[in-house]
Amino acid sequence: VYKRQVSTQSTWGIDKAGSPFPVQITVGPLLLKNAVYFLGYMSDVRDLTTFQDLTVRQELLLRSILDSTSMLRLLAGERHINDHFSSASVLYGDVVNYTVKSVMLNNEEHVAEFLNEVFSIFDKIVAGSPDAMKIKTIGDCYVAATGVPVATDAHAKVLVQIAMAMLRGVGAYNHYVQNDEPVGCLLYNTSIDDAPVSSQTGDWRHKVVPLSLRIGINSGPVVGGIFSQLRGGYELYGMTVNKAQRLETSCNHQHIHISQETYDMIPQSLRALCRMRRGTALAGFSTQDTYEIAPQTEEALESED
Repeated sequence: VYKRQVSTQSTWGIDKAGSPFPVQITVGPLLLKNAVYFLGYMSDVRDLTTFQDLTVRQELLLRSILDSTSMLRLLAGERHINDHFSSASVLYGDVVNYTVKSVMLNNEEHVAEFLNEVFSIFDKIVAGSPDAMKIKTIGDCYVAATGVPVATDAHAKVLVQIAMAMLRGVGAYNHYVQNDEPVGCLLYNTSIDDAPVSSQTGDWRHKVVPLSLRIGINSGPVVGGIFSQLRGGYELYGMTVNKAQRLETSCNHQHIHISQETYDMIPQSLRALCRMRRGTALAGFSTQDTYEIAPQTEEALESED
């Protein structure tokens, strides 16, 4: 019984200039007048390879800009993403005295490298939580959220724990710089020998430490989505977002400033770390009670849920 089978194999060809190029060879049998012939043809797949490589690069670029959920929705054909969340948490983190530190550095490359190192620490922390999402950076301000674009009941707890990890990350950065240890070991979880050369040197870092943050967190309803066709990213809007920013600007150095709404959602183990601030004035909002969390010792962290 004759059964047709076709095989395809990828290999390389050589053009007239002696340069290699990708080709695909296809071979299969052909039954003709009770005789079986084997026919084959070779295809130049340089354009196809370029197209496939471009597709992969585009997907990687999308992944670096968008969360996986939004990326898949766009690839599936959605043109406008407009989500409403009844409850989510938003974080604003700001480097204290950034302008002064930038002037002290007096070097644009060092300023950029400094922000990249700090934000890389935050990125690692946010990426380590499946419920958290980096929204954007604005100058020296880092914005993240939980409960978007996928809802979760524990969004307040998760974001407060992320904020505490950010304070610890900044503390570790200070320690590495002050002890002349390469920050690459902290940023890349690697040994001194394997850390990038740029992270092993740089006396300029002594000008920016000790580094401290102000972090504000608020919880409540938000609108999220991609609202622009030009360089659009996933954005959050609403009074919940505005209040998180006001909490950050009124926060004490190296503390986490949370609203009553966030406080009501976190477990008792985290509430025990909070100190009430009565009658806090927030621009654009009425005077209200808020709460602050200071950097914690290892003993206190062990009691977290």
